Amino acid sequence: MTLSLNFQRTTAPLSLYKPSELHEFLNSLGIEPKKGLSQNFLIDGNILRKLVSAANLNASDTVLEIGPGPGVLTEALLDSGASVIAIEKDEKLAQHLERLQNGKLKVLIDDFKNIRIKRLLNDLNQVKVIANIPYSITGLIIQTLLPMYPLISSIHLMVQKEVAQRCVALKKTKDYSSFTLFTKYHSDPKLVCTVSKPCFYPPPKVDSAILELKLKAPPVSAPYEKLFELIQLSFQQRRKMLRASLKGLHTPEVIEGALESIGLSKTSRPQELDLEDFSSLVFALESRNTH
Repeated sequence: MTLSLNFQRTTAPLSLYKPSELHEFLNSLGIEPKKGLSQNFLIDGNILRKLVSAANLNASDTVLEIGPGPGVLTEALLDSGASVIAIEKDEKLAQHLERLQNGKLKVLIDDFKNIRIKRLLNDLNQVKVIANIPYSITGLIIQTLLPMYPLISSIHLMVQKEVAQRCVALKKTKDYSSFTLFTKYHSDPKLVCTVSKPCFYPPPKVDSAILELKLKAPPVSAPYEKLFELIQLSFQQRRKMLRASLKGLHTPEVIEGALESIGLSKTSRPQELDLEDFSSLVFALESRNTH
């Protein structure tokens, strides 16, 4: 069950991006970062400012924050004037976010997996998501939130650097994948900056990056389910030519003909096609199926 906290600020906020203040705060609560919750707290003020400023916040904005932990980012978001809805699974840390209350903070004590995001945001408009997320649920968070345009207007996340690279990858590169195309279907992705391990406590085993996702309406006309069925099947054997990886759907001759009809080589591989190409291929294959 989701617990909701609405409280009034009782003490002055702390500058928890400073390592000494963060350590003192955690020690006072008898808390150690939990590896099982992917708790790596941001301790670099410059990176914190970059994450907040990238979202271009103002007092009319509502921000959804996932995994605020001790509230390092929450404090900066509230200082921007925005309203914040924070989802925190760790009950003890969630309770202590009360020190930041300025009348614009709502805390939900629950696992992100249990929250019905559309219902939560239903009465709001163009919500912005800004979070230093638990890396263990990065895929779930992105896959859940990206299809929520126009309910959500933009997403700025601290993620593993390799995830950000996959989101922004160009075709014909090793990081280009079905996940890249999913990201680019729903948003315009941008890698804002990379973030090194010492910017967190405890330092993670991987480098990180601030990922920007500006959500948008569908950029191509192919039916969504058919488009991504084709994309996912194509990338299951990314090294193979499409005439081989798609043979479960059509004969190699039909696939070659469809590729050539949209101006592509009959020996094309999946990493050579962008969203427009895959959309055109859906229609070209359907056309041949009806003949």
